[in-house]
Amino acid sequence: MDTFNRFMRREEYDVLCAFIKEHGILKEYKKEAYFIAMGAHACKLGIVLKGCFRYYTYDAEGRNSTITYGFVGDVVSSYSCMMMNCPSVVCIDALDDSEVIEITYSQLMELYQEYPQLRAVIAEVLLLQRWKENIEIKSGSLHGRYQSLKERCPRIEQLISQKEIASFLGITPEYFSNLRKKLTLEEAKDIS
Repeated sequence: MDTFNRFMRREEYDVLCAFIKEHGILKEYKKEAYFIAMGAHACKLGIVLKGCFRYYTYDAEGRNSTITYGFVGDVVSSYSCMMMNCPSVVCIDALDDSEVIEITYSQLMELYQEYPQLRAVIAEVLLLQRWKENIEIKSGSLHGRYQSLKERCPRIEQLISQKEIASFLGITPEYFSNLRKKLTLEEAKDIS
């Protein structure tokens, strides 16, 4: 849960961890299994313990479009839809065999009753995570965005296609292939 912790004070983080460990249920998701399907009622929140998840939606032509990923330590949820009690506007599925410790919406509300300040903190943490990703996408270099993705999930290239990584980075598969070649050459130069 280190990723989530970067944006929280220690005592808030400890309360959240203790609550999830005490009340949560460990769930396993096989590769390609849905954590939540688009249009399903969003009623759970989890912390990724193993594996990774992809958040995506569909464009006007029916192609899926990756929004973000959830890796070990990240919160996985269609949180805004859960809080608004509406169907999920995204699909979230496992890219690999994964484990998540989950709590339900009602359990989350119990936590918020006991620690009301956590409601705002958790919402802010999720907002900050997405904001940071958006800043990286809009202003970061392609090299930096790709490296950041690889740092968050070193096995990303074994889990998803180059076409999908290119789509997430907002470039064509051909451009991504050239970027990878260039980075491989740079890494080889640095080693020698």
